[in-house]
Amino acid sequence: MQKHHWNMVEPQSVNIHRFLGSTYYTEINQVDALIERTTAIGGVPVAGLGMLPYIVWSLLG
Repeated sequence: MQKHHWNMVEPQSVNIHRFLGSTYYTEINQVDALIERTTAIGGVPVAGLGMLPYIVWSLLG
């Protein structure tokens, strides 16, 4: 979303820019809260799908 947020060149780009900017930061805050909660209950937050093999290995032993 951040990429699209900065690549606007339309007449309504100012309004769309503001909307995407606020949406982006709302999502970042929600993800941060989710990661903090995951850690608080003993989970291991991951940075992306590259961690998937580790997660599967840790669950299946």
